[in-house]
Amino acid sequence: MTTDHIFDDLDHRIEFHKGEGNRLGLFFTFTHFMFDDLDAEGFAVRYLLDRGYDVVAFKSVRNDWFQGLPKTALHQAAALGRGYRERGTYGSSMGGYAAIAFADMLGADRVIALSPQFSITDDTDLRWWTQSQAISGWPYRIEDGSCRRCEVQLIYDPLEPEDVYQIGCITAALASLRIEHVQVPLSSHPTTHFLVQTGQIARFMEKVLNRETDLVAEYRWSRLRNCRAYLRSLMGHAARNNRATLHALTFRRLSEVAPHDPALRPGKGAQVVPMPEPKPEARPVPSKPTLFAKLRRVFR
Repeated sequence: MTTDHIFDDLDHRIEFHKGEGNRLGLFFTFTHFMFDDLDAEGFAVRYLLDRGYDVVAFKSVRNDWFQGLPKTALHQAAALGRGYRERGTYGSSMGGYAAIAFADMLGADRVIALSPQFSITDDTDLRWWTQSQAISGWPYRIEDGSCRRCEVQLIYDPLEPEDVYQIGCITAALASLRIEHVQVPLSSHPTTHFLVQTGQIARFMEKVLNRETDLVAEYRWSRLRNCRAYLRSLMGHAARNNRATLHALTFRRLSEVAPHDPALRPGKGAQVVPMPEPKPEARPVPSKPTLFAKLRRVFR
């Protein structure tokens, strides 16, 4: 494998990783929110190289949704895609936004975006409001027609209200394209973390790359009981639906697994979920184990 630096500044770097032998295609990948080391490997680089793809890795330590990249750097990266049979973009969260926003400029014919945003300046979703105020301009927007001819796969949690809102905006903006919605319930934001923490990211994404149709995540109790993303999402879902007992159980388990998780600190972090007061209820003894019974056994 060879690695060439295509572009460098204080906050961004673009690297071209080329494997050996005949390659299946080229992917442009983008790092996620809170990436903090330009010398670290870019998003999914090793994974894609091992599966026969060359990679142009975009890295940003500025949390600027890649708005600080000059167009000349994007044109340099796009030129590397000439001659490849397939060109795609791939990213998660902030990287998912970039995968969509830069697709046309990079000459991509497919987009894979996990939990992408459409906008972080919209009052409907304030999770990244602080970061949005530090970005002086938005030269690269999804609504400006930056993705007009791609096959798009959107992977997300259909039970996360803010993510569903963002996906809805993206779908409306890209209405003329072929869009596949891959839903992974209770995976939180980003879905990437859930897939990593449950040990299925490699298998799941291989199916995505191969365009397989049975894109269903696995939910094994033995893995879910220690999965922060799942517990956080389940706790939020319970709070929004007034499931006090379920919320209390997941709150307790998340406190054991990740005592410093932002979701446990009301008023702080991006995933804040208030804990409702459990109300005692008279319930008949069920004839078979309920979800609550299963959760009690799992969370012991």
